[in-house]
Amino acid sequence: MERGAAAAEYPALARVRTELEAFKRKFYLNLLVRGALVAGGLLLTLFVVFNVLEYFLYLPTVVRAGLLFGFIGLTVYSFARWIWQPLAALTNLRRLLSDEQAARRVGELFPEVQDRLLNALQLQGQARDNALIAASLEQRAAQMGNISFAQGIDIKQQSRPLWKYAAVPVALLLVLLAFYPSFLVQGTKRIWHYKRAYSPPAPFQFVIKNPKLTAFRGEDFTLNVGVAGNALPAEVSIAYNDGERRLSKVAGRGGEFRYTFEQPQGDVTFQLKGAGFNSPEYHHGTGTAQPARFQG
Repeated sequence: MERGAAAAEYPALARVRTELEAFKRKFYLNLLVRGALVAGGLLLTLFVVFNVLEYFLYLPTVVRAGLLFGFIGLTVYSFARWIWQPLAALTNLRRLLSDEQAARRVGELFPEVQDRLLNALQLQGQARDNALIAASLEQRAAQMGNISFAQGIDIKQQSRPLWKYAAVPVALLLVLLAFYPSFLVQGTKRIWHYKRAYSPPAPFQFVIKNPKLTAFRGEDFTLNVGVAGNALPAEVSIAYNDGERRLSKVAGRGGEFRYTFEQPQGDVTFQLKGAGFNSPEYHHGTGTAQPARFQG
């Protein structure tokens, strides 16, 4: 029995099948909305928490790497768990509910049609070759009336309890932005660039006095450094080549220090340190010919 002919000959049964398909689609849509709220709320909460931790604590590189890749992994899991499955069902890429499973869910919402609906689905295969059974199913389908199965699912009401999972982190984010406008940009940037070294802002600044950080390879190079600010460090050190050395104070000049690189043979990357604070770390390639370059 062809579908078009069956629909014309048994309109009540065809209407029941159409209603059942509409119920399944709304069921999938409800899952998608609820899943989006859960996934969005979870990810937004973690996003805010991770940024707050990094913004105030200046976490080590390995911790920032863990936060970044953990967040990426959780995003992939959340999409696969709560978004992809109902989305794939909505687009007919996969099936989450069989007809009988859908009929049982309809029966929970409309108990008066459960037995007749399940019986009709179980006998529909025999009805294709038996006009008597088909006529009986048509009669039972007609007895179900004009019930809209999809109306049994109220997406707005069922998703309402989940809005708090998205509303709370949004409210927290807005409050933090009101008091710390840069926390979102700075925290995200430092987590994304987890390999870079970041330090809390110092109450003073390192000022390099040399007009150029360039020297001929094999010749000594003296780095002159000054510090300026409200609270100056008593000592300044320099870190490079996996070691740390102390700078010498310049006699008669408060807040000035110097360090001599003895016969450098290549490019140098260094970082200045004082009173627990670090200057930014800079990177460049190693030169193959004179002059050698110093980058800070």
